Amino acid sequence: MTNPALSVALLATACLVPLPALDYVWWEGESPSASSGELKDQHHFNSPHAKLSGGKSLGGTCSAQTFVEYAIEAPKAGEYSFFIRKFWHHGPFKYQWNGGGAWVEVKGTALLDSVKLDQHSIHWVPGGKATLKQGANTVRIEALEADKPFVLDCFVVVNGPFAPNGTLKPGEKFNKAEPGTWSFEPDVDEYAKPDALNLRALNEKVAGVNGWLAVDKQGDFVDGTGKALRIWAVNTGVHTDRGLEDVQAHARHLAKRGVNMVRHHAHINSANADLDAGPNDQQIDALHKLVAGTKGEGIYTTFSPYWAGFSGAPQQTLLFWDERVQAAYKRWVKEALTRPNPYDAKKTPLAKDPALAIFQIQNEDSLFFWTTTRALKGDNLERITAKYHAWRKANQLEGSPPLNLKFWELDNPNQEHMDTMRFFAETMRAWNSEVERWLREELGCKAVVNAGNWRTANQVRLLDLERWSYDANAVIGVNRYVGGVHANPKEGHKAGYLVSVGDVFTDQSKLIDWEGLATNGRQVAGKAYIIPESTWVPPGSHHSEGPFLVAAYSALNGIDAYYWFALGQVGFDASISKWQAASPVVMGGWPAASWMFRKGLVTRGKPAVHEERSLEDMWSLRAPLLAEEAGFDPNRDTAISPKSNIRSTIDPAAYLVGPVEVAYGGDPAKSVVADLKGLLDKDGKKATSITKELVFDWGNGLCTLDAPGAAGATGFLAKAGTIKLKGLSITAKNDYATVLAVAMDDKPLATSRKVLVQITTRNRPYGWKVSPTDFTHDKKQFQGFRIDSIGEAPWNVSDTDLVITLANTGLRKAVRLDENLYPTADAVPVQAGKDGISLTPPRNAMYVLLTDK
Repeated sequence: MTNPALSVALLATACLVPLPALDYVWWEGESPSASSGELKDQHHFNSPHAKLSGGKSLGGTCSAQTFVEYAIEAPKAGEYSFFIRKFWHHGPFKYQWNGGGAWVEVKGTALLDSVKLDQHSIHWVPGGKATLKQGANTVRIEALEADKPFVLDCFVVVNGPFAPNGTLKPGEKFNKAEPGTWSFEPDVDEYAKPDALNLRALNEKVAGVNGWLAVDKQGDFVDGTGKALRIWAVNTGVHTDRGLEDVQAHARHLAKRGVNMVRHHAHINSANADLDAGPNDQQIDALHKLVAGTKGEGIYTTFSPYWAGFSGAPQQTLLFWDERVQAAYKRWVKEALTRPNPYDAKKTPLAKDPALAIFQIQNEDSLFFWTTTRALKGDNLERITAKYHAWRKANQLEGSPPLNLKFWELDNPNQEHMDTMRFFAETMRAWNSEVERWLREELGCKAVVNAGNWRTANQVRLLDLERWSYDANAVIGVNRYVGGVHANPKEGHKAGYLVSVGDVFTDQSKLIDWEGLATNGRQVAGKAYIIPESTWVPPGSHHSEGPFLVAAYSALNGIDAYYWFALGQVGFDASISKWQAASPVVMGGWPAASWMFRKGLVTRGKPAVHEERSLEDMWSLRAPLLAEEAGFDPNRDTAISPKSNIRSTIDPAAYLVGPVEVAYGGDPAKSVVADLKGLLDKDGKKATSITKELVFDWGNGLCTLDAPGAAGATGFLAKAGTIKLKGLSITAKNDYATVLAVAMDDKPLATSRKVLVQITTRNRPYGWKVSPTDFTHDKKQFQGFRIDSIGEAPWNVSDTDLVITLANTGLRKAVRLDENLYPTADAVPVQAGKDGISLTPPRNAMYVLLTDK
């Protein structure tokens, strides 16, 4: 077959906006210059389709002999980046340019975007680098697997920065926006000039250059010099399927938005729970790449090596008590931490690299969770029961009763429950202590240790036992996501990883449903507290509140690190996905929020609740004064310690007032509750922080911040009318938005000469459609929405429509920053008066920088 003439000209259409030209060649998959012949089953692969390049693709089922060749004309000689648009990971292939050189495999590589067709999705994947000569070049592609889908839509080689996105060619943008919104399409950031904020300067020159991260006596992170270190963190997977260059670009993108920690959530175990096999070498390679690729931007790494029951790992609970599993775990982790890091200039093993800051023993496993009842059966139950009976004998407990695994009876526990749960707690704590000893003494690794991050089958009776087992180490953790109900009525499991047409969901702001805030944490006195996985989970729309609330209430309550979950692209995501943090209003809300949190612009509060718990009370499964479940009321639960000097109700809204902390092994008579009168107004549905800087009005869905160096509001702003704070006033027509002003020069807002005003609203993909509906989920009735269309790229962001006045008479000039934080040519008109400076930001303004000249 012959190939029609290929063109490198930019296709100009009414919906595409040209940018500065790059040298590139784009060609169609359905037009090879030579091939092995037609593919089978072509009708199954959505060609023709309007979302395919040129409306068609090459698609079908391949054989072992399938190949295609393409002839192109390169405008210049040199190195180009090669990208392929194909069907997911199906149809892996190898390619070779110009009949010589090495063959390169494209198999299981990163998915750079995702566009849903009728029966499958189409994705851009990276193909690596291609050195081309000027003029004629050929590429031969050969299938690696027989009888598999083989779909090739189009290809591009480009000699400059390019982020593939649908059918856009280099230099094009969609520029599609629904009424009342603007199209969020940031340029590819070349980092060719300084940005306006320089949040990168918050990080060390190289992560760990000052020594190992540690936890001080107050339970706060400090660097190797003893300087306080607050963590704005992310979970990322970019390093698992991309090269070091992409990881380094990812790190630059994160550092300029205030990130100083990434988490590698790994499956270090061998496949199929084989305890005699070696570790997962791909995961070790990815970890090494992440540490080496991010530390140059001053970003530390948290390593979470193990998730029981997933990706071939041994069954839940076994890690805590099964010696064979424990030995295999140590062997696997030792390989990860002691092998020379091939991506590091000095080949430093991670056990000796201070950039590895936190070691998380395991993810989401516990003897106190419901999975225990499934895991402890048959031989497992016999073996752990033998250990239980030996424990009873060592503790001089009479009899040999069975383990009581009836978690559902714990609201009225008996002695068998108490003994079983104490055995579980001591077993978990012993393992957590042993891991830290092993890391220190046998591997020489000084990373601080977090034992786990899970919840329990009964949060009132068991959570303190869970946390006590973590208390063997320096860091306490809990994974907690923020969101409403999301269900797929036809294929329920898919709602766990996809946002699909036909899904139903509730869409309630946490400014009204405050009980679900991740920062409502019962912390352990003297220990660091982290939230290793969290985000405002799609498909809800009230997400701009997230960065504001996380930064403000983490600072108030002394929460040391919050890890957004999860990132899969170098920069922003192109459209909506289930577990997402790289949307315009979440990731776009990081600069001001991370600056505020890391610079300490919100005052840390004194404890609203300090509870001391005796171990005897914990072994007896007595209830705490205030659990981490918002609905708990000790007046209705008579099982609190009889030795406690506090018998009255502690309102769960105390979490909005200040830190709630517990000390284990203490004297219940020394428990203290702050005077909450005047701070909590339950009738008015309002909580004022103990510092008086934050007011959370869940009756009206509004939270305001009024601190010397930062001020703002998040929630239903239009309904609130003019919001008047000491340093800032806001008059908004936006029904829902977030405004945050921060001083960038260590001065109060009133006298600062450099103030960032950050505005985030709502975002949805272009063409997103929902309709109101009532639905049933888990035998409960809900009012919510049905997704009628998930839309497509680009993101549409609701217009900014508000007036801001800063009580600062020294500011003179305002300029809009673009989505990459560079100044634009858009000067923002200001009105200076005796009371300060007023401005109406442009409708597409996320960032406005005000200066004194």
